[in-house]
Amino acid sequence: MPEPSNKARGEANHQALIGYFDRVGPDIPRRPDGSADIAAIVRDVPLNDRQLIYQNGRNRDLCNARFALHGIPPIAAKGSADAEPFQRPGAAAPDEEKKALKRHNDQLQKELLVARAEAVELRRRMRRYEAIEFHLADTGRLPR
Repeated sequence: MPEPSNKARGEANHQALIGYFDRVGPDIPRRPDGSADIAAIVRDVPLNDRQLIYQNGRNRDLCNARFALHGIPPIAAKGSADAEPFQRPGAAAPDEEKKALKRHNDQLQKELLVARAEAVELRRRMRRYEAIEFHLADTGRLPR
């Protein structure tokens, strides 16, 4: 039996998505941030890959139309300026995280400089005490 053409597969996937959305109605799976859980949709339809939704404009438009009916944010096209990386609710913004890491790094560098300066001073003192010890040992004032 010959394999179905890509066009036939695409049409079957699109009809499966339509059937899925008709079946679930407003109970579209969502992620904690309120957006649609595409992985759950792909698993429930079933489709082979999420990219069938993201890259196929017809499937993406169908999903966005159904999401709009239920107040779910739309899927942005791949490479679109609207696409934002997922961020956990309550997590610091990426810029804030970078600033915090930079502040922490600067603080650690300052502490390292202080520790190095202290080590230099301690070595200088140790050499001085060794010189005194040798002098006392040479003059007989320090028992060996």
